[in-house]
Amino acid sequence: MTLIVLGSPQEPPRRGKERVTPYSDVQLAARRALASMTLEQILTSRNQLSEDILSDVTDAAAGYGVKVLRADVKDLIFPAICKRS
Repeated sequence: MTLIVLGSPQEPPRRGKERVTPYSDVQLAARRALASMTLEQILTSRNQLSEDILSDVTDAAAGYGVKVLRADVKDLIFPAICKRS
């Protein structure tokens, strides 16, 4: 996944003892978006997937002082069980 950002990040906040990073927020946004789609939708709707991730991560990124301008899905790698023989 490729992110284009504008701004300078601040010190990442902490949730308990764990340091939260913009990368982990993007990962979680991607997982939430993927979980709401069927395999066919994932394969045919990369733009929608990118838009869903962007809308989900925008607010979280603002907490770091970062403005996310774009989130693009570059590669989709599926487990072997999902690949055709």
